[in-house]
Order: sequence, then structure tokens, then C-alpha cells
Amino acid sequence: MLERAQRHVVKLMLGLNSRTKTDICQGFIGWCSLESYISTQKLFFLGQLLNLSAHCLPHQICVNRLLEYRYNCCEQPRGFIAEVSKILKRYNLSNYIEDFIISRTFPNKVRWKKLVRDSVKLIETRKWLERIKHDEDMQLFSEIHPTLESHPIFSLWSSDPSLNNACSVFVKVCAYARINDPTSSDRLLCEHCGLFLTCNLSHAIVECVLFMQKRLDVMKLYSHEEATDNKFLVKMLSLSNVDDYVRKQTVLFIFLVCEGLV
Repeated sequence: MLERAQRHVVKLMLGLNSRTKTDICQGFIGWCSLESYISTQKLFFLGQLLNLSAHCLPHQICVNRLLEYRYNCCEQPRGFIAEVSKILKRYNLSNYIEDFIISRTFPNKVRWKKLVRDSVKLIETRKWLERIKHDEDMQLFSEIHPTLESHPIFSLWSSDPSLNNACSVFVKVCAYARINDPTSSDRLLCEHCGLFLTCNLSHAIVECVLFMQKRLDVMKLYSHEEATDNKFLVKMLSLSNVDDYVRKQTVLFIFLVCEGLV
């Protein structure tokens, strides 16, 4: 239920249709699953217990339960320790518990939190990348935004509220655009230039003569000689390695294209 609520909220935030791929929506703003966040908090709590003084009762109970679980003293292990042990295995952190059982040494609070965050982020990013790379509908998005981090459009959006509508349209284009394949059996014919297309958004941005002059102006900003390819489309929609001026002009161009298609 919580995961469903998060998926609904992120799509609502981005102004995207409820049927939009969840991995696109959450990846666009750099959100991991809610389950991974809850698991992170449980690991933080485990670290707090193990970093308490050895004379502290909660610490002693935690160690006792850890030893019972580690040496299979319970036929059907349940509760916090059993659950957190599975989380430790999932995120490759079990070796720290093994070291603690043997030598009673454990990372301090600050280091443990960093280890947990880094490991959870790494594993969740790896799983997210596997999903988007093996889904044909997300082939273009996997090139536009290959990291589980917030897209650069949001820093531009927050710094210039006048671009609210343009940024909102840009987000939709990133979510819905697909790689244009003129050889596909599902191709259509563009009424403006006579070229075949499978995605009107991608075609309008990099090929259609209707937006030729504006496209040439944007090309100069990127120093890109050939616009009619997917690489230029990815370059524009990723907004990576360019300054805010280029980002703004790119977003405005995408907005102009989408207005022209309506």
C-alpha cells in the first residue's frame, strides 16, 4: 500500500499520467523504492543498538538475539533481528555483523550511516538500471537519464519559476518520447516533411522541417553538426554538461515544438 501511494504521489508531482512507467517517474527525481528507505532506517537503528555501551541493556539484548540467530538457536527466528539480517544480506553488509560477533568491533554511527546509504543506493541503482535497460519502452530514457539521481531540469525549474510550463512539458517529453525508427512496421508519415516516423515527439525535435530554423539555433549551442540522429535527441533531453543558458534555450525549444504539434 505504501509503495502504491509513493508511485501515485511521484506521478502527481511530475504531472504525468497514472499509466506512466514507475521506473521513469522515480528515476527522474532520484527516488528509490519506499521499501529501501524503510530498510535503511532499520539498519540505522541496528547501528545505534550496536554502538551503545556494552553495559546497556538494549545492547545486551540485541547481541544476544544476534548470537541466537547466527548460531540457529531458534527453530523459527522472527522479529527485528531476523528481518534486519535479511536486509543486511540484500545490501551486502553482513560482513560487518560477522566482524562484530568475532571481535566486538563495529563502525561508529557516522561511518555506519554512510556505509548503509552508499550500499543501498548502489544496489537499488543496479536493480533500477537492469529494469530500464531490458524494457523497450524505456530504451530512450535509459540513455537520457542513466543514473538514479535528480534530473538537471529540476535545478533549472526551481531557479526560474517563469519556466514552469516549459519545464513541465519537458518532463512529459522525457517520459513519453521514444526512439524514432523509420523502418518499423508501425511507422506513420509526417504531413509536414513526408518522412516516416514512429514517435512524433522525437521526429519533431530532431528531423521535421517545420522546426528547422529553431533547431539550427539550438544546434549552434551544442556545436553539433548533425541533428537527425538519436544522439542529438539524447544530448538535448539529458541537459548534461551544459550551462543554465543552454538548458533554458533547450527547454524553450522543446516547449515550442510541443506547442507546434498541438
